[in-house]
Amino acid sequence: MRVFFLFQPGFLEIFYWTAIAYSFIRFQMHPSKKWLLLFGICCGLGVISKYTTLFFLSGILVGLILTKERKIFLNPLLYISAGVAILMFLPNLYWQYNHRFPVIYHMKELRETQLVYLGTTDFLAGQFMMNFIVLFVWLSGLITLLFTMKWAKFRWYGFGYLTVLVLFILGSGKDYYTLGLYPILFAFGAVSIEQWSRKWHPVLKPLPLVLPTILGIFIIPLILPINKPEKLAAYFVKTGIKEAMGFKWEDQQNHPLPQDYADMFGWKSLTEMVAKNFHSLPDSVQKETIIYCRGYYSAGALNFFGPELNLPTAISDNGSYLWWIPSPLKFKHLMLISHSDPEPDDEVFNQFEKRILMDSLQLPLFRETGMKVRFFQNGNDSLSYYVTQSLETQKDVFRRLP
Repeated sequence: MRVFFLFQPGFLEIFYWTAIAYSFIRFQMHPSKKWLLLFGICCGLGVISKYTTLFFLSGILVGLILTKERKIFLNPLLYISAGVAILMFLPNLYWQYNHRFPVIYHMKELRETQLVYLGTTDFLAGQFMMNFIVLFVWLSGLITLLFTMKWAKFRWYGFGYLTVLVLFILGSGKDYYTLGLYPILFAFGAVSIEQWSRKWHPVLKPLPLVLPTILGIFIIPLILPINKPEKLAAYFVKTGIKEAMGFKWEDQQNHPLPQDYADMFGWKSLTEMVAKNFHSLPDSVQKETIIYCRGYYSAGALNFFGPELNLPTAISDNGSYLWWIPSPLKFKHLMLISHSDPEPDDEVFNQFEKRILMDSLQLPLFRETGMKVRFFQNGNDSLSYYVTQSLETQKDVFRRLP
């Protein structure tokens, strides 16, 4: 619910990993060519959507090798299916090659800034906490797959699940990277519980529905942001959820709200602050001023809310925004949106005659609270040269030069 509501890219993993496993299970149950070809198509689409699908496919490979279902490797259609997946992925792979594999650059940055702080204990704890209110369902599915003869034909998925966990632990992955593993476990768990419950006393049969409902009502504010940030923060303190969860962000500090909640508001306030300061400049100065954001996120916010406030298009050299900067870039003044000052040896910012701290955003529960507006005035004749040189140097990292 949370991933889909927040429209995080993890929804692609959930969909395609489920589709991959589903199509292969259907092939096992009804050996038709269409299911194995669909398996290959889903693999191709899954890898294109999220490269983490390669971890999932590795898990499936290990699972099949460890079970009797390894006989599938004698089926020529499997290799045709794999060929379909590879052909679908080739354009994406060529793009990566042509841009010197930016995915490696991104993963290196992610590891240095976020993944380095993740531990095995936190990762494993996350597996139990992510779907806590229905924990018994997927655990039942996993136990059924691993230890019962009735579902031995599908045991490869149980081994695959464990393999993917190990791979993400070794790669310092985040706990939610594995969310795509659980729909299939939910399916097997639900069937198992339904079959076991036939022998239960009638009074006990509603428990699998009643318990998650009661727990869900209690923690629904943790799953979906159903109230204002201030009220949510107070609720988490009052119920003890804050003390139990900690809400540790990427800065390794505990905060009043989960990080993705603190990401969801404040952007319009940021844009309004920038617009107020931008329009306080004389018209002649506005025409020669660019708005530059250190992060793609702040540039995205300004470009989403900015048009109705008559703001010019904000630029950034962070992420894909680097390639969207107009060329040549002509300006005399620069409005910087960032938390911190430029480094003292930053050649670009040293070309201005004057710098002014104009404003600062103070929203304590907002993740980007403290974002500042700085104005750099009257760039000299060397400004254009240093800007061009800086942008080209950054782009060269992602160019396959002759």
